[in-house]
Amino acid sequence: MGLTLALNTARASLLANSNQIAVSARNVAGANDPGYSRKIATLVAGSTGGATVTITRAGDPALYARTLNASSDAARGDALLTGLTKLAQTVGDTDDPTAPAARLTTFQAALQAAANQPDNAQLARDAVESAKALAGSLSQAADAIHAARAEADAGIAASVSRINDLLVRFDAANRAVTKTTALGGDATDALDDRDRILTALSQEIGVHAVAREGGDMALYTDGGVTLFERGPRAVTFSATSVFAAGTVGGGVRIDGVPVTGATSPMPLNSGRIAGLVALRDGAAVQYEAQLDALAGGLIDAFAESDAVGLDSGPRAGLFTAGGSGILPPAAGRTGLAASISVNAAVDPARGGSVALLRSGGMNGSD
Repeated sequence: MGLTLALNTARASLLANSNQIAVSARNVAGANDPGYSRKIATLVAGSTGGATVTITRAGDPALYARTLNASSDAARGDALLTGLTKLAQTVGDTDDPTAPAARLTTFQAALQAAANQPDNAQLARDAVESAKALAGSLSQAADAIHAARAEADAGIAASVSRINDLLVRFDAANRAVTKTTALGGDATDALDDRDRILTALSQEIGVHAVAREGGDMALYTDGGVTLFERGPRAVTFSATSVFAAGTVGGGVRIDGVPVTGATSPMPLNSGRIAGLVALRDGAAVQYEAQLDALAGGLIDAFAESDAVGLDSGPRAGLFTAGGSGILPPAAGRTGLAASISVNAAVDPARGGSVALLRSGGMNGSD
């Protein structure tokens, strides 16, 4: 062996040892970083007798894919649970004396007491006040639902903004991986950076990653819509500032394709956005529909008919829809919880007479 060859071999061996030590140092430094993948330095014998180091990452692509799915599912569940918990605390808490369920029980007791002593004006006033409190609790509950829907809508807008930002960062990280791979360099740190971004992205939206030649990667939603392919796709959303009964929130689109809502051909199934949409357009709407049904039942239960003159059909009695004497149709009861009120004719605070609670005739019937 010539002196030059021996020197080159020794230099290559020292460099290989140095690289192995550097990899060990990187592993120690990244031990507490959840986004760091352990690096493996493998010695590869050279044709001249020396050695070089090849650096790879320790990991299981299939396991990582399942981790992304689990992250998306958990984010959806957390977003939905947080919203439902707030609704339960403000609307459906059975231990809260101001909640509709408790108000209904109190009203039933007050009404029964007034019925047992029909000549007692104070008991009649108590029943009317209890009816007003019940109507008010339904209205407040509807307002709480509208606020929850608006909060979810704002959360969707914030999530869309984060997704677009993450896609821009993913594009830069993906370019770093493909460039380093093409040059034959160590792309393991760049791969870690890309995976960190992908993990954060999976919390916002269900995502499926597909590895391509040269270290490239494409991203698709769990519904099959392209999210990233040689560049990020635009994710758009039109926020709704104010929600009322029957308000339909805006949908999320990716490259113009709707991914939320009933018209979506490939809807999102997981991620924070999916949970917020399920809350805004599903659970909260169903919750309000139940309150509307309760309000409609109260209006119907206390409707009055003329027992003396010409009966033109039942009219609203103790409870009305926004003060109207007309009974709401069965198919038009959306928003009743927000508009139900006690008839002014029986409310002393508005010049009414509590005696009408016993005799009827709140809307001109006899």
